[in-house]
Amino acid sequence: MFPRQLPRWLDYALSENTAAAMFRGLQGLSARWGELIAAAQAVMGVYQDLPMDDVESLYDEQNVLPLIAASRILDAASQPPAGLSEADCQHLTVVAAVAFAMYGNFPSATAVVRRILPTLPFDSQSLAVIFATAAPSHLGEMLSRCPSGSLEQGYLELLQAFLSTGEVNRIEAIREAFIKCLLAAPTPFEGALFRSARLCLEHLFRLSLARTLHEHCPMLPEAYIRELVDSDVRVLLPPQFKAITQHKLLANSDNALVALPTSTGKTLLGELCLVAALQQQAGIVCYLAPYVALGRQVARSLEEHLPETFRIRRMIGGFRDEPILASNHHMEIIVATPERLDAMLRTTPGLITALRCVVCDEAHLVQNDVRGLRLEGLITRMRLVQEQGHPLRLVLLSAVLAQYDTLRQWLGPSATTVVTDVWKPTARRLAFWGEQGNLTWYVGADPIRRPGTASDSTIGQLTLPWPEHKFYPTKHAGQIRQQEPLVHTNIAYLAEVLWQRYGGSILCVCATKDTTRKVAAALAKRFPLIEPLPPSIASTIAQIEGHHPFLRPMCDLLKRGVAFHNSTVPHAIRRAIEDAVQQRKLIAVAATTTLAEGVDLPFRFTILVDWLTWQGAEQRPVPSLLFRNVAGRCGRAYVFTEGDTIVFDNPLGELRYTYPPYARTRIQHGLFLAEQPEDLTSALERLTDTSLPAQTESLVAGLASQFMAAIPENPDADHL
Repeated sequence: MFPRQLPRWLDYALSENTAAAMFRGLQGLSARWGELIAAAQAVMGVYQDLPMDDVESLYDEQNVLPLIAASRILDAASQPPAGLSEADCQHLTVVAAVAFAMYGNFPSATAVVRRILPTLPFDSQSLAVIFATAAPSHLGEMLSRCPSGSLEQGYLELLQAFLSTGEVNRIEAIREAFIKCLLAAPTPFEGALFRSARLCLEHLFRLSLARTLHEHCPMLPEAYIRELVDSDVRVLLPPQFKAITQHKLLANSDNALVALPTSTGKTLLGELCLVAALQQQAGIVCYLAPYVALGRQVARSLEEHLPETFRIRRMIGGFRDEPILASNHHMEIIVATPERLDAMLRTTPGLITALRCVVCDEAHLVQNDVRGLRLEGLITRMRLVQEQGHPLRLVLLSAVLAQYDTLRQWLGPSATTVVTDVWKPTARRLAFWGEQGNLTWYVGADPIRRPGTASDSTIGQLTLPWPEHKFYPTKHAGQIRQQEPLVHTNIAYLAEVLWQRYGGSILCVCATKDTTRKVAAALAKRFPLIEPLPPSIASTIAQIEGHHPFLRPMCDLLKRGVAFHNSTVPHAIRRAIEDAVQQRKLIAVAATTTLAEGVDLPFRFTILVDWLTWQGAEQRPVPSLLFRNVAGRCGRAYVFTEGDTIVFDNPLGELRYTYPPYARTRIQHGLFLAEQPEDLTSALERLTDTSLPAQTESLVAGLASQFMAAIPENPDADHL
């Protein structure tokens, strides 16, 4: 639709790919930054005059690909690697923020504004208006920069009131105040920005959280909506908006499947489903989080958002006495791992019929052979309860499902409650660091591509030889372990290069707990001591020295901004490490899937250390669904505008995968550059495909009968 209106000379995909390559210093595509910036500004000129009735069409990614490309070009040009003057970088940063917000991408606009504010010599009230309109998270700060009684202050106060209440009768007054600010713009540059920011303002009117919830989910408690707004959740992302307004996710009680990319707000949608299920009445709902770190993050978010009328019960991080629930007197929200909820249902059978809604995060884990069986059994038990007529709703969330027919048929949702989208707030880049010393970036799954371009088409490459490259193929475990330090040295070198050139924290994903410790030790050798130590790191060191003496080697790592994170690390220390990453005080973390799935922490880069993982008794390539989840750990929304995942061409492992080298490369490309991953199959389905079908059928029947027996005929939940 919109790309046809662009000038014929403009190849926005080529311009964006060129900007990405130049920003990273890659060999290959090249152009003058002035030409790329001109192309981006031409795109903005086409979109800024869009009729207001067409604004919601911009929530379809296909309609905004040129604008996405333009915002990325301007963002890359505004940063130090582009080599432009400081004044030019400041101007381009402002334009980039507006370009992101022009298609409703307020997370990236906020990240850009946050990056520029500390260094921007701020004396323009017009810029305050533009910043607040493009990044409403900064509205309060911008309001404080405007003199009392000024046009700009009046506009910002009106906008703040609307975002707090969602009252549509304020919209016309806000538009009029905005026009007055535009007419008063002191320079042509700011006047041009106002024309583009007009589109940003229209997105705020539509994506307002308060307005959307009041119009489409009036049963939600008003106190809850106020708490959301006060915690700075003022604007929905386009996929969230469509889930609520088009799919009616909160307005019905059908089972739902929400398959949205990372950082598009699935957790908030799940939270809203739980609160909507209670409908301001006493009852029990549950948020299932398969990982302790994810559960803590969800519980913390709920505690920030929910008023005191709700009681939040944490059932994560080990087995303890189960809480006494009062489903007839309180609105109870349980945050639990599947293991904890399963144990609670077995010890308190009547609880399952008292549940009103269960949100299952990382639902694709039903494909996991071990944990998947437990999770699948738990969901099956709830499906049986539904078959008995109990009003229990299931909402499954996943960031990595692209084909979901099998899961949808099993869950049984109506067509309207299957929520899918491809809209993403941050760019996801994919690169391979090969044994020949080439660090190559690929198009991957990125939507900005030229006609005929495939996922394995290259954007460019950087010559970066491995410090250690003398590996030899072997199937003997002892000889593999002997070469592992060479791998760890290479990983540490790559992390140092990324940190020095581009900045941002780095997550190194390892296959085993032992590898996380060894990689962290290698990383620490590459980074200097941090002086003075940030309070979060100093307190973690004191906690280790006082209570966990067996972890004292980590103290030396922490002093250099490095840590490891796996299931053997005590919960308190894991939580402290997560908090330090959240505060951006750590340079690098080596972790297993304790941090590789579901947790939203501000990592700029993800390095996949082991592309072969132990699955059962043998090594296999990383499952594609797991890899997609791992790749989602970098480029956190509201902090970064993009994230890069780098696959290290690890030469150690099963010979059928690692030797000869061309076989390894072929397998890697087939796995990580596949256009579409396989459809999800359950753990029980894969058991059925084994050589023991009779035993499997008996197992399934036994599980079903056990679940049915656990459901009382006339459940009395008063004691819960």
